[in-house]
Amino acid sequence: MHIYGAMEAKGKTIAVLGCGVDYIYPKENINVYRKILETEGVIVSEYPPGMTPDSEKFRKRNRIVSGLSLGILIVEAEERSGTSITARYAKEQGKLVFCIPSSIKNRKGIRNKCINKKRSNTCTNTK
Repeated sequence: MHIYGAMEAKGKTIAVLGCGVDYIYPKENINVYRKILETEGVIVSEYPPGMTPDSEKFRKRNRIVSGLSLGILIVEAEERSGTSITARYAKEQGKLVFCIPSSIKNRKGIRNKCINKKRSNTCTNTK
């Protein structure tokens, strides 16, 4: 999981929830939740304690994710996904959006359509 990689590299993690900060969703994420706090990370939410998650709250929280970011790097995303929503918010906020192109056969891969419409900058090397 990418969150563990950031923590192991001594990076700081900010988790933005689509529910109240006291509501761990899904329940299996209890260890991730604890690890974020143990490594001086932050868990934030615009929702009050006790607020339960739903799909609309998750879509809305993506504007906070993009707002906290310098830019967005998209590795995989379906056409209508949370990643696509985050990328749209990032563009609206004047943030840079980068994508790593993949095979046209990968349904979650970033396709030429995204690149050709200038929705993002294409990353083809590490420099």
